Amino acid sequence: MYVTNEYGCRIVYFEALNDLVEIEDELVKIGSYYINQHELLIQNNEILEQETSARPTSLIDRAQIALELIEKEYNFQFAKIELVEQFMEAYEHIYDPLESMRVL
Repeated sequence: MYVTNEYGCRIVYFEALNDLVEIEDELVKIGSYYINQHELLIQNNEILEQETSARPTSLIDRAQIALELIEKEYNFQFAKIELVEQFMEAYEHIYDPLESMRVL
Protein backbone atom coordinates (compact mmCIF):
# COMPACT_ATOMS: atom_id res chain seq x y z
CA MET A 1 0.00 0.00 0.00
CA TYR A 2 1.29 3.43 -0.84
CA VAL A 3 0.07 6.97 -1.48
CA THR A 4 1.09 9.06 -4.47
CA ASN A 5 0.87 12.80 -5.01
CA GLU A 6 -0.41 14.53 -8.15
CA TYR A 7 2.97 13.96 -9.86
CA GLY A 8 2.97 10.21 -9.25
CA CYS A 9 5.65 10.31 -6.55
CA ARG A 10 5.20 8.12 -3.49
CA ILE A 11 4.73 10.12 -0.31
CA VAL A 12 4.46 9.40 3.38
CA TYR A 13 2.41 11.72 5.54
CA PHE A 14 4.05 13.05 8.69
CA GLU A 15 1.12 11.81 10.78
CA ALA A 16 1.66 8.28 9.43
CA LEU A 17 5.23 8.39 10.73
CA ASN A 18 3.96 9.62 14.12
CA ASP A 19 1.47 6.73 14.22
CA LEU A 20 4.28 4.29 13.42
CA VAL A 21 6.38 5.62 16.31
CA GLU A 22 3.40 5.34 18.69
CA ILE A 23 2.70 1.76 17.60
CA GLU A 24 6.36 0.81 18.01
CA ASP A 25 6.44 2.33 21.51
CA GLU A 26 3.29 0.47 22.48
CA LEU A 27 4.64 -2.83 21.14
CA VAL A 28 7.91 -2.36 23.04
CA LYS A 29 5.99 -1.70 26.27
CA ILE A 30 3.74 -4.72 25.78
CA GLY A 31 6.61 -7.01 24.81
CA SER A 32 8.79 -5.82 27.70
CA TYR A 33 6.00 -6.37 30.21
CA TYR A 34 5.41 -9.98 29.19
CA ILE A 35 9.13 -10.74 28.85
CA ASN A 36 9.71 -9.39 32.37
CA GLN A 37 6.80 -11.43 33.72
CA HIS A 38 8.18 -14.58 32.09
CA GLU A 39 11.69 -13.95 33.40
CA LEU A 40 10.31 -13.36 36.90
CA LEU A 41 8.46 -16.67 36.69
CA ILE A 42 11.65 -18.43 35.56
CA GLN A 43 13.66 -16.89 38.42
CA ASN A 44 11.02 -17.86 40.98
CA ASN A 45 11.03 -21.44 39.71
CA GLU A 46 14.82 -21.57 39.92
CA ILE A 47 14.76 -20.32 43.50
CA LEU A 48 12.17 -22.93 44.43
CA GLU A 49 14.13 -25.73 42.80
CA GLN A 50 17.43 -24.51 44.32
CA GLU A 51 19.24 -24.99 41.05
CA THR A 52 22.79 -23.68 41.05
CA SER A 53 23.54 -24.45 37.44
CA ALA A 54 25.47 -21.96 35.34
CA ARG A 55 22.74 -21.30 32.78
CA PRO A 56 21.82 -17.71 31.90
CA THR A 57 18.83 -16.12 33.62
CA SER A 58 17.34 -14.81 30.37
CA LEU A 59 16.73 -17.30 27.60
CA ILE A 60 14.40 -14.97 25.70
CA ASP A 61 15.51 -13.54 22.38
CA ARG A 62 14.22 -9.98 22.65
CA ALA A 63 14.99 -9.11 19.04
CA GLN A 64 12.97 -12.09 17.83
CA ILE A 65 10.04 -11.13 20.06
CA ALA A 66 10.15 -7.55 18.73
CA LEU A 67 10.20 -8.82 15.15
CA GLU A 68 7.26 -11.12 15.78
CA LEU A 69 5.26 -8.33 17.41
CA ILE A 70 5.89 -6.03 14.45
CA GLU A 71 4.91 -8.76 12.00
CA LYS A 72 1.67 -9.43 13.90
CA GLU A 73 0.88 -5.71 13.99
CA TYR A 74 1.54 -5.46 10.24
CA ASN A 75 -0.80 -8.38 9.53
CA PHE A 76 -3.48 -6.82 11.75
CA GLN A 77 -3.23 -3.40 10.07
CA PHE A 78 -3.25 -4.97 6.60
CA ALA A 79 -6.36 -7.00 7.47
CA LYS A 80 -8.08 -3.77 8.52
CA ILE A 81 -7.14 -2.20 5.18
CA GLU A 82 -8.62 -5.15 3.30
CA LEU A 83 -11.81 -4.92 5.34
CA VAL A 84 -12.20 -1.21 4.60
CA GLU A 85 -11.62 -1.90 0.90
CA GLN A 86 -14.43 -4.46 0.94
CA PHE A 87 -16.77 -1.97 2.59
CA MET A 88 -15.84 0.69 0.04
CA GLU A 89 -16.42 -1.76 -2.80
CA ALA A 90 -19.89 -2.56 -1.45
CA TYR A 91 -20.66 1.13 -0.92
CA GLU A 92 -19.63 2.03 -4.48
CA HIS A 93 -22.09 -0.50 -5.94
CA ILE A 94 -25.16 0.71 -4.06
CA TYR A 95 -27.55 2.82 -6.11
CA ASP A 96 -30.31 3.45 -3.58
CA PRO A 97 -29.49 6.53 -1.42
CA LEU A 98 -31.29 5.09 1.63
CA GLU A 99 -29.41 1.83 1.36
CA SER A 100 -26.09 3.62 1.01
CA MET A 101 -26.77 5.52 4.25
CA ARG A 102 -27.59 2.23 5.95
CA VAL A 103 -24.25 0.75 4.87
CA LEU A 104 -22.37 3.69 6.33
